[in-house]
Amino acid sequence: MSLIRVHRGGGFADRWRAYKICVDGDEAGKISAKSVLDIAVTPGSHSLVAKIDWTRSEEIEVHVGEKETIHLDVANTYGATRSVFAISVGRNSYLSLTPRAGT
Repeated sequence: MSLIRVHRGGGFADRWRAYKICVDGDEAGKISAKSVLDIAVTPGSHSLVAKIDWTRSEEIEVHVGEKETIHLDVANTYGATRSVFAISVGRNSYLSLTPRAGT
């Protein structure tokens, strides 16, 4: 089985709210603060995006090999102090979805 494992740390912004993780245009699950979400996928290329309300991350593309696990981090890009900018002008980059360092 191939997996995409999404990690979410703590942080003040959005800490009581779950982020939706979409794979290939479909919601694959929700992730709360300080947790991990495992998404079983078929081997190959997949597009991912994280969403909360009307905001989202930029779409990323990952390639998952047979029986491989890809690790990603999801986080609020701007933090609580710049939230007004983030939910308006920065709504398409409010969240970040990035490959996890060291994996």
